Amino acid sequence: MTMENEIKQMMEKLATGPMPHSNKTDEERMEAVLSHPLFMDSVTDDDMQKDTLAALQSLVFDGTPEEMAENFKIQGNSCFQAGKTKYKDAIDFYTKGILAKCKDNELNSVLHSNRAAVHLNLQNYRSVLYDCSQAIKFNPKNIKAYFRSVKALNALDRVDEAIDCSQKALLIEPNNQNLIDELKKLQERKIVLEETAKLERIKQEKKQKEQQALDNILAKRNYRFAKLDKDEATSTYQHPDAPINKIQIDGDRLAFPVVFLYPEFNQSDTISAFHEDDTFYSHFENMFSEPAPWDHEYLYSPQSLDWYFETHATKKASEYPKLVSVLKSVEASNSPSQSPAHRYVYTTLADVLRHKDFTVVDGVLTFVILSRNSPFGAEYRKKYRSLNQ
Repeated sequence: MTMENEIKQMMEKLATGPMPHSNKTDEERMEAVLSHPLFMDSVTDDDMQKDTLAALQSLVFDGTPEEMAENFKIQGNSCFQAGKTKYKDAIDFYTKGILAKCKDNELNSVLHSNRAAVHLNLQNYRSVLYDCSQAIKFNPKNIKAYFRSVKALNALDRVDEAIDCSQKALLIEPNNQNLIDELKKLQERKIVLEETAKLERIKQEKKQKEQQALDNILAKRNYRFAKLDKDEATSTYQHPDAPINKIQIDGDRLAFPVVFLYPEFNQSDTISAFHEDDTFYSHFENMFSEPAPWDHEYLYSPQSLDWYFETHATKKASEYPKLVSVLKSVEASNSPSQSPAHRYVYTTLADVLRHKDFTVVDGVLTFVILSRNSPFGAEYRKKYRSLNQ
């Protein structure tokens, strides 16, 4: 006799058997049933001796392994149907059923398959695959196990395996509409994924070709490049907009991202594409033909600016970055003469890039812009001189 039948008989006996006092009401009879240890929420020593309670609770583990596994399956099913709050209990019951090690392969297959269903709802996809594989070992025709494997494989983006699993399941049940629908969706998704992967490959190949072309041009230019080490502390080379912009090829010219810093006002500008043959003055005319919002005294006009670059710092403690004046140290290649006025108008970005002390750091060019009409400029330059004394 199984535990389920024993409980059923006990309930019937308590509910319908002869009562000591025939004048008890239905409510009193129901109270007598509910006061039985099997139905009580809690039991104290006054209600029942501990050994009696233990004997009743042990009914769950009485019987053959098959009877215990079946009972745990029923309890697991009940918890699963009760909803998400009972999923953990459902897993525990199915696990106890599996650990009963019954010899009924069909029952073992169902226990694993049912536990997989709980894991599927909890999105524990790898646990689903394990339980489904065990379920199929016990019963190679367990369609539910195949179906749950398909769902888990799809969720893990293992689409090809999900398609293969669906096709194997349909050999067992060719008319299973759920599997047919799932296979159709998987095949459609595979087409989309393959097209997406193809476009990504094309994109990467194009990117690699562009990078190779850029590398070839840069090699011919002989410009100096450096990477900024994480432990190097400098405010000049890093700028929040810089990583967004990259060196570009425009015909036979290069365009660089350039950052202008205005330390006097703690401001900055970013030019995403400053071509090699562009002059600084042409950009200054565009940027400072009207006063900047932060320049209330109009100190920064196209004709009043000095611009500098900072030499790349070395790791030697005794060597500090230096502030180099473009107007004093860079020759303007296309200038009619090297007079200060001509240098001011004709100096291009390429002229600076060819300077022996200029380094492109992390693919970004950074310049400090100061006004000749502001006392701040003199103090700023003095700070750099003091570092290198």
